[in-house]
Amino acid sequence: MTDYANDEEQLDALKSWWATNGQTVIISGLVGISLVIGGNYYLNSRNETLQTASMYYQEQYANPAGDEASTAAAVSLVDEYANTPYASLASLADAKQLVAAENLDEAAERLQWVIDNTDQPAFQAQAQLRLTRVLLAQEKHDEALKVVEAIETNSYSASKEELKGDIAVAKGDLDAARNAYQGALTLVDPATPQHQAIIQLKLDGLGSY
Repeated sequence: MTDYANDEEQLDALKSWWATNGQTVIISGLVGISLVIGGNYYLNSRNETLQTASMYYQEQYANPAGDEASTAAAVSLVDEYANTPYASLASLADAKQLVAAENLDEAAERLQWVIDNTDQPAFQAQAQLRLTRVLLAQEKHDEALKVVEAIETNSYSASKEELKGDIAVAKGDLDAARNAYQGALTLVDPATPQHQAIIQLKLDGLGSY
């Protein structure tokens, strides 16, 4: 507006500009307001969903009522709160009980759901490690190897190599097993000496084969 000679010209220019652009400004302002309101609504709704899912999870898993109740709770959380971390936590907990009950097929389904649906890298890695063990127990060696090799979270690298060693042993490939266990020992956290000892025992168990 500084290009105009006097206030009257500036006012006329402003009127002309408003006639051309006023509607756009109003619409843009309304959109901006709606985005703010919509964003706040989404955040509030998201928080309420998380709180409800959290309460439900704590009610069901603080004092587990048994395998059937655990499964029912996991199914309910997956159905109603699939986009919250609690659905993944419930599925992981339920899979653990299903493994203890030797129901490996259903346990594998729960773990695969976590892998496919969680947005938490740690949950996904835990599910991948556990699914690998389930598939190994089912003697599905190639499937197990495929799952464990897909793990990308660095904090689980030692467990990843250890499981690759376990799979190699099951397949009778002792050279590959030795290489995997040796790799796991270089990656294991020094703060977890028990894990280190377990890997070393597996390596020593291969002997000179």
